[in-house]
Amino acid sequence: MTFISRLVVPTLGILVALCAGSSANAAAVQGPITYGLTPGTHRIYTVKALFDGRFPPFDQPGNPPVHLAAVLTYDSHVLASNAEGTTVSFTVTHADISLIAKRIKLDAKPDPNNEIPYPIDLTTVQSALDSKVILKPDGSITRILSKNSNLIKVNIGFDLRKLFTLMMPVIFPAQGVTPVATWSNNTGVIGSSPADVHYSTTLSSADQQPHSVILAVTQSAESNIADTLNAAGESTTIAGKAVTKLAGTVLLKSTMQFVAANPTAGQVVELSRGRYDLTVHLTRTPVAADAKSVDAQFQSGPIDVTGRMLVTLSKGKPKS
Repeated sequence: MTFISRLVVPTLGILVALCAGSSANAAAVQGPITYGLTPGTHRIYTVKALFDGRFPPFDQPGNPPVHLAAVLTYDSHVLASNAEGTTVSFTVTHADISLIAKRIKLDAKPDPNNEIPYPIDLTTVQSALDSKVILKPDGSITRILSKNSNLIKVNIGFDLRKLFTLMMPVIFPAQGVTPVATWSNNTGVIGSSPADVHYSTTLSSADQQPHSVILAVTQSAESNIADTLNAAGESTTIAGKAVTKLAGTVLLKSTMQFVAANPTAGQVVELSRGRYDLTVHLTRTPVAADAKSVDAQFQSGPIDVTGRMLVTLSKGKPKS
């Protein structure tokens, strides 16, 4: 064998192996990707969130920026399916919320000496965050059945009723996708008007395991908000009720890992881990003739928030 042959043959072998690996990787995500919505199934998620900046009702004029920490446990329970979709309840079973002295890393624990528990009971948290929704297998929302308790009365571009979407954060396309396919939609946890919200999602990679496929997904979202609020801080389209204008942008960057446990019959996935980085820049401008009649926290000033959220699926198999 000549020197050229000794060089070329192994090189061709490597190229063939790489091409074969690439084809297998791409083939692993052929067919529709759907969430496992089997009635009776429970999945337990932990949501750790850190919010830093100025936002009502915690921010007060003249005070330094607020640092809020929260650890929530969610029970996702698939209830029943019909022609409209599958009804799923998302219930907060545990909540620790506190104000901390300074910004910390997402994987760090607050210093107990610089932490003040926020006086809110689990029932109040549940009234704001618990949701019952009808979902399609691709993750799209048919209807939200739970009422909005309006715990945070100012639109900060982040819908608390839809916090559950951090556990089902991607609407998958009907057709199969391969790395590095990108698709778009306009529904998710941020924004107040679908026409003003844009999501771009990319399947970054698909790692074939012996009995599953690990899907790495990235997502970016932007919402351009132009809203009017009434005296209670609620969104309104009634001119005579409007007291504040709200305008600005909300950005969300996400990296997620899904596990597809049955790669031979389409991709039935569940989120195993998701990291979400939120940036909010909003300005409130009073429009009421009698500004003194409006609560100061709804009236004017900036809402500048950065949020960092980590969602993890509890270890072990879901109970049913």
